[in-house]
Amino acid sequence: MLSFLYLVRDYAGIKPLYYSILSDNLIFASEIRAFKAFNNYWEESRDWRVYFLIFGHIPEPFTVLRDVYMLPKGSFMRFDLRGGTHVIQKFDNISFGNEIKDVKEAADGVRGIFLKAIKRHLISDAPIGVFLSGGIDSSLIALASSNFERENLKTLSVVFNEKEFSEEYYQKIIVDKIGSKHRAYLISERDFIDNIDDIFSAMDQPTTDGINTYFISGCAKEEGLKAVLSGLGGDELFGGYPSFCRIDKAWFLRGVNGNLKEDVRFSRSMPKFLLTKAFESTLPRDVVFREKRGFSFPFQIWMRNNVDLLSGFVKDKSRPALKRIIDDFRNNRLHWSRFWSLVVLSRQCGF
Repeated sequence: MLSFLYLVRDYAGIKPLYYSILSDNLIFASEIRAFKAFNNYWEESRDWRVYFLIFGHIPEPFTVLRDVYMLPKGSFMRFDLRGGTHVIQKFDNISFGNEIKDVKEAADGVRGIFLKAIKRHLISDAPIGVFLSGGIDSSLIALASSNFERENLKTLSVVFNEKEFSEEYYQKIIVDKIGSKHRAYLISERDFIDNIDDIFSAMDQPTTDGINTYFISGCAKEEGLKAVLSGLGGDELFGGYPSFCRIDKAWFLRGVNGNLKEDVRFSRSMPKFLLTKAFESTLPRDVVFREKRGFSFPFQIWMRNNVDLLSGFVKDKSRPALKRIIDDFRNNRLHWSRFWSLVVLSRQCGF
């Protein structure tokens, strides 16, 4: 008879793993909705609305359900099947060596680890592709992937009728360079509105940042892909925005070969200095030195054009605070994410 059950979550926290321990019983799943399927009367957490309004999502380890938590990344739980007790321990304890002061040494380390990671992620028993947004991170992933999938590499991107948001020019630079089997999907305001109910149905936990993923996943499915590589996280790891460059410790970068000196890690002369330095002979200059704006859908335009429809999800629009949010957004005095937070909150809990 088995004595222990182990739950293990990957070191980067890419895959979610939720658990709850009630009356010495362990319940676990990769989606929150599974707990509601197990018990439709499962109580909500008292604080999830506060977390959502502050962060735009529910930060780990918390969830929308009472006594349901996310297992920390790089950790495992050992659950005693006989006694009902458990322990949670880290298995990914990175130790750092000497400080790296040489740019070439750091760039060589980043390049080697990056290429190794791309090669490993392309190993799959199902079709896999690359999402190409046109920024540094996704462009580099596509370029690196072409080293290992020269003939069968599939790339996909999304474009918009609103040309100021479309990245077609930069996407074409990379596609022409690697000769991938590329497909660009046009996502329109009508697509957003027509799929609004399905977007909420696909939302396991409330978030203001899931619509992009919804459409990209749909495009990948239509293309016959089971997974796509993307540049998500590149800004945080390599200082894509000035605020990130002020972060004192870049933990993943420190794992290259020890501690990285600050002027080796970041530089004002080049975006994402260490990453672009590692691949300066590969990345086209037009992509590296383009205006930084991030990958974004035209939500401000789409939502303002449909503010009456979307605010219809808000039950008590007469309340002064809620009315002010709607009016401010209608008059372009409020960012779409604040208005969308209200819509999501209202849809999720009838606010």
